[in-house]
Amino acid sequence: MLDKPFSSACERNQGPIEHVLQSLIMAGERVLEVGSGTGQHGVYIAARRPDLIWQTSDRGERLQGLRQWVIEAGFSNLPAPLELDLTDWPEILEKFNTVFAANVVHYIPRPLVSRLIQVMSNSARSDGQLIFYGPFNEQGFTSAGNAALDVWLKRDVAPDAGIWEQDDFLGLLLGFGWSLHAHHSMPSNNRILSFRRDDVLGEETHSHQVDLG
Repeated sequence: MLDKPFSSACERNQGPIEHVLQSLIMAGERVLEVGSGTGQHGVYIAARRPDLIWQTSDRGERLQGLRQWVIEAGFSNLPAPLELDLTDWPEILEKFNTVFAANVVHYIPRPLVSRLIQVMSNSARSDGQLIFYGPFNEQGFTSAGNAALDVWLKRDVAPDAGIWEQDDFLGLLLGFGWSLHAHHSMPSNNRILSFRRDDVLGEETHSHQVDLG
């Protein structure tokens, strides 16, 4: 068997992410992770949250490494990964309480971000939520590191990939009927943004600064 893929970024940020998700994802929920990559987030969280089901997914060409992580973990609450592609999303997919995407938005071409929101919305229960982790601009780059990342994305990934202005992203979600529910500042100039549908959002937006060293 080939060596498992490994992401040092996942290794660094999985602890802070799991810490914040403790307050956003309740016991008994079913979570769909879109663009799971190596699967490290799923394995880490499933090990610490036996009270929920964490469903990983990714495109076909990335499934082999993802499956290695999931199979080796052997957790009953971490089912086999789903093959999901933004350009060929299944018409019928079960609904999840939470649909989660980490470091996906800035990696895909800008026109596909609307498609991402659409399929995530279709995969969420009517009373569910969407959660995004990653960097966002706030009237420009929030760090030199994020500016350098944006240059790299446009050069090596796609010319129209890159870090979104947070207000523009919130506006895009609003167009699909989602309002910001919680905003968490994360280490390394990242954010966790949680959205709930306008017609079920019954409490004010929460903003937090996460300091986990």
